[in-house]
Amino acid sequence: MTASPAGRAPKKAAARAKKSGPGTSGPGPVIKAKFPGRCHCQKPYAAGEKIAKNPHGWGHVECRDAVG
Repeated sequence: MTASPAGRAPKKAAARAKKSGPGTSGPGPVIKAKFPGRCHCQKPYAAGEKIAKNPHGWGHVECRDAVG
């Protein structure tokens, strides 16, 4: 008789936990702009500048916080 691994259960992927920590609070993510653009406040932003999604599109983080 061969020994079977009866005590072993197949491993399942761990359930994803919600992220907690800095940057997870707030209405949405803040990213670095890949391209230059213009905020709804009509002021431009440069590539690499931090921007956020707001009701009017992408723009300055400060403008998103002022709207929300």
